[in-house]
Amino acid sequence: MAEALLRRRLTSEFEVRSAGTHAFGGVEPTATAVEVMQREAGIEIHGQRSKELTAELIEWADHIFTMSTKQAQVVAALVVGADGYTRLFGAFAPGIDPSGLDADPGGPEAGLLEVPDPMGGKYGDYLECMQRLEVAADQCAGWLITGAEPSAAPAPIDAT
Repeated sequence: MAEALLRRRLTSEFEVRSAGTHAFGGVEPTATAVEVMQREAGIEIHGQRSKELTAELIEWADHIFTMSTKQAQVVAALVVGADGYTRLFGAFAPGIDPSGLDADPGGPEAGLLEVPDPMGGKYGDYLECMQRLEVAADQCAGWLITGAEPSAAPAPIDAT
């Protein structure tokens, strides 16, 4: 959902890729995610497929945005120094309380700067997630378009 929302806000000079720390390559989004994105945002994500996060993808990226601190720690473990350009996507939408869902499946409840994972949840869980992602995508896209000045964005993750 974040990939599609951010891509919608950026010009073609930006390449947006999404990958998961626990993704199985080629899996389609859940029916609920597809429905929420189509109905609420007018974005079709049915054709998207999951991709596994790799060191090569991390090294390719200029910026990495994770939904949780645990995901940021995985990024940092895969590529030394990557935590210097990894930020929590939810930090672009401060002040929006998480819904009480876990930050990662089976993990602790999401913190204020994390985006809860709605996987396996109800329509309302996916809707709340999408709404937070929309705010974060607006703010993040604005930051990227205006030059991505490090001091004008949430601080990179300290994954130590």
